[in-house]
Amino acid sequence: MNRRKQCWIVILVLLAGCGHETVSEIPYFSLEDMTPEWESSQTVSESEYRHVQSFIFTDQSGESVSEEDVAGQPYVASFFFVSCTNICPTLKTRLTSVAASFDADELKILSHSVTPDLDTVERLAAYSRINNIDERQWKLLTDSKEDVLRHAADSFGAQLKNYTAGVSGEEDFLHTETVFLVDGEGFVRGLYNGTLQLEIEQLIKDIDVLLLESKAAS
Repeated sequence: MNRRKQCWIVILVLLAGCGHETVSEIPYFSLEDMTPEWESSQTVSESEYRHVQSFIFTDQSGESVSEEDVAGQPYVASFFFVSCTNICPTLKTRLTSVAASFDADELKILSHSVTPDLDTVERLAAYSRINNIDERQWKLLTDSKEDVLRHAADSFGAQLKNYTAGVSGEEDFLHTETVFLVDGEGFVRGLYNGTLQLEIEQLIKDIDVLLLESKAAS
């Protein structure tokens, strides 16, 4: 048994003995201004805390992906586009380390293209192959740009910023370096700068905590 799994067992036993009213180590975020607040899972509601809205997108395999496909397990959400040469390559590298830290049945990554008119299923599939992305775990999603931007704003309160595409140098696209951690109940539980190694390391630690809390509650 490796050291990480030994630690999981010890912490799981401690969590199990704390009762269901234990305040989580990982915050929830207020609906209006994304203020982090530490609460018991028994006291949170969608009317007060940021919760991912229903969605249906298409992944790099041409399959539909909805909130039901990630229900009951934590996942990481991000926003990108294939032709991005600014922050996206670094973000991809950082998320690759996150994916490698967990099995597909423990964690999913949902990366939403903000240029879905360009990032077709075929293009996302090619990007997935080139970057050795495991489609079982890491979903590259496309849909109408209107739906993607609405999902970013309504579900994550995402402040998407302009970055030069780096292809023609004449057009800007909206996306963000922020990655979002969502728990098995659909609540947003963390915001991280996906280009910074230290924040990615914290993300991995927080995913571990959510997995342990989920095991303790089951």
